[in-house]
Parts: sequence; structure tokens; C-alpha cells
Amino acid sequence: MSSNRPCRALKNNTLLLLSVSMLGLLIVACGGDDPGQAAAPTVQPTAAPAPTSTPEPIVQVVEDPVVPAVEPAPGSREAQVFAVFEEQIKAINNRDWEGFISLCVPGANPLTSEALAFAFETSGVRDDPLPKDVELEGFNWRNATVKFYGDDTAVTGGDIYSHDEFVVSGASDPWARVDGEWYSETALCVQRRH
Repeated sequence: MSSNRPCRALKNNTLLLLSVSMLGLLIVACGGDDPGQAAAPTVQPTAAPAPTSTPEPIVQVVEDPVVPAVEPAPGSREAQVFAVFEEQIKAINNRDWEGFISLCVPGANPLTSEALAFAFETSGVRDDPLPKDVELEGFNWRNATVKFYGDDTAVTGGDIYSHDEFVVSGASDPWARVDGEWYSETALCVQRRH
């Protein structure tokens, strides 16, 4: 600002002072200098009545994570594989990565629980590509079958659903029996090598 223009300098200072004052009022009206703080309401809202029941969760875990094409005989090899298969899908539905790992074939070096969480959250429910995303909570198999290859090897097959929405048919997972118990041999169970 030059000294030969005192009116202009006074005018600029006045505009600056008004701008700073308006900015100050705006900050106060919008909730202070905390950017996460909301503006104070001008009218006090009336209190909402307390809920009388517990609200339903937004996403529900499926009730039947594995539905066999044909119900297996109780105690049969098929029933044994389906029982472990169902526990594995429930572990995925509930994000129970330690539970998932416990169902992997012993000595297979599965991913860590942190790596499983990352894999499922970023890549989805399968290591093979699916035509659409599937929510972990809604992942389920229907028309599930089991085929045995000898006494200690099996493959489950069937259709994948996201809640009640069909996703793909012809999916399969390998299983192995160790010391009389069935375990998963999916790629997520056998990925980590030393």
C-alpha cells in the first residue's frame, strides 16, 4: 500500500477487518474450531422415546451355511465332511479366523488370522474369481455334494449363494482325513510355505 493512497488503504483494512469478523462468526456458528464438531442446533429437539426392543442387526449371518443336495445318513462319511464344511463356512460368516485355521489340515501352514482377515476382506470369500461380490455374512453353499477319492480324500461341490442370491455353480473344495478327522485343504489353508 502506498502512502499517497490513504483512502484505499483504509478501505482495504476495513474490508479485511470485516472479513475476519465474519469468519469468526461463521466459526462460532458452525461449532468452533474443531472440524469434526457439528454446529449447535438453534432449536432444541425433543427426546426420542427409548426403544422397547433390541434393534435387528443390519446384516444377518445365514442360518444354513451348507445345504446338501441329498441329506446324508447320520454318522456317514458324507455327514462328517458336511459337518466340518459347515463349521468352516460359519467361521467365514462370523469372521472367526482362528476357527477357520483350526479346520485346516494339520501341518498345512495356513495363513495367519491377520492374513486371512485381509484376504477375505479384500479378495472375497473365494480364491477363485466369482462373477459378483459375496458378503462374508451371507456366504453359503446349496446343493452341496461330496465325492470321495479313496478313504482319506474328498471334494465338496455345489452352488454358492450370497444370502438368497445365486452367485455361481460348480464350486469345489478339497478335504483330507487325518487320524480319522476331516480337515479343509483349501488354498487358504495351504498357502504359506516355509
